[in-house]
Amino acid sequence: MNTEMTSEPKQPAKGRRRLFKFFKIFFGVILLLVVAGVVADWIWVRSGDNQWKEVIDRDGVVVHSLKAPGSFVVQLKAKKRMKTNLGGLISAMQDMEAMCSEGCYEAVIVDRVDSPTSQIVYTYSLFDMPFPLTDREWVLENKFRQDPDTREIIYKIDAVPYLVPPKEGFVRITHFNNKWRFIPVGKGEVDVEWYMDMSYGGYVANLFHNLVIPNIMPESMHEIERIVQDEKYQNAKFEFVTEIDEVTAEGDEVVMESTAY
Repeated sequence: MNTEMTSEPKQPAKGRRRLFKFFKIFFGVILLLVVAGVVADWIWVRSGDNQWKEVIDRDGVVVHSLKAPGSFVVQLKAKKRMKTNLGGLISAMQDMEAMCSEGCYEAVIVDRVDSPTSQIVYTYSLFDMPFPLTDREWVLENKFRQDPDTREIIYKIDAVPYLVPPKEGFVRITHFNNKWRFIPVGKGEVDVEWYMDMSYGGYVANLFHNLVIPNIMPESMHEIERIVQDEKYQNAKFEFVTEIDEVTAEGDEVVMESTAY
């Protein structure tokens, strides 16, 4: 007895082939985007001419940016004339609760060093970063001094990352070289200049700095001017500070100079 065995011929799995083709194209596009991103990043880092360029002029605040070759992060500066005295600005800047902007928390003064010619305040603060970024940790030296000739206040802020032990689960900022200039122009007004030269640590955080921070600076300057109007700041006195109006009242000549943009 002959038994005839038959079987259906195997056909290529068209669905599987289509899926394979899809993933091949998908990963090819991803690879292309990654390569393009790396190339664009390489070009961007090496670009720049070390020149300040105006990027925003809004509501009395002028913002400039500077791209240095070899750096991913742009430097920024903003300028605004404010109705205030020097003591008011210094006092407000040292009020951690008032100056702790949105996202900032656990801001405290760690130490203070006073002298007849300057004042140094060491501060610690944490900064809430959006998911999935890790929160940042700032340990800073805030140094205030007054130019004896122009009466300008130079306020420098530098990272001192090894001042206190690091906190687990946070990224400690190590590149922070910011500066403020409070230039009295008389009649209860001061030209305030704010310079930012810092890194938040990490590509995404620094990209946020480049794209967003310039637009935030005008609002921040207006908020600072609003804060310093409080009497507790306007009445503040510091041993190392002489107000410009006090000097002119005595008949002394003071040379006042503000950086021109």
